[in-house]
Amino acid sequence: MTERLPITLLMGAPGTDGHKIYNRIINDSEEHRITAISPWPRSKVTRNQDNLTFVRTTEKLKRLGSGCSCCTVRGDVLSKVREIVEAQGTDRVMLQVPPQSDLEALAKTFSVPDEQGDVLGDIAVIDQAVTMIDGTKMLQTLKTDSVTLLIQMVRSSNSVWIDGADALAPNQLTEVLGALKIMNPEVDVVHGHTGEIKFSEFGPQATVVPETAPQSCDISGQL
Repeated sequence: MTERLPITLLMGAPGTDGHKIYNRIINDSEEHRITAISPWPRSKVTRNQDNLTFVRTTEKLKRLGSGCSCCTVRGDVLSKVREIVEAQGTDRVMLQVPPQSDLEALAKTFSVPDEQGDVLGDIAVIDQAVTMIDGTKMLQTLKTDSVTLLIQMVRSSNSVWIDGADALAPNQLTEVLGALKIMNPEVDVVHGHTGEIKFSEFGPQATVVPETAPQSCDISGQL
């Protein structure tokens, strides 16, 4: 079997500003080429980077197979990832999704055969799932209706990036860490800062995936 293109999934938790986070991400590896797929445009200040390519997308649901709801996938992700694989110009894809994204449809995108009977999971795989949270807002989120979504994201992640952890008071950070460990005792927590976000800080090379986690990060089975 041909080696599959690895994908890092970045899930924006409720309360985060995904666009601002996206504009702070840089690829600090000189050896690996990364293509970032995001629903937001890259700012002019951060747009140009030799080893980081930017692709904007809009979530488009598509029904495959017999057209039933159980075969609903992300049509935009299906087409863009296939194009990236065919171009052979990328070593890893970074796929960023906002809180309201349909994660179930995203998971099925890699397992449901398309019109030609081809399965995206045969050529690409989500091997790392990261939840990006706003450290200053997470405790407030726990008191809202969005808490269920937050728990689902953390439970289906290999790691959690606490954005702005360096600005939290010690007692606040302790509460945030305690809540995350209750949601997912095995999750790897990264104490994020407020400056540039280097891809290596939350990529697979910086995280030891728990042995209990599925190798392909089957998010559909964990939500």
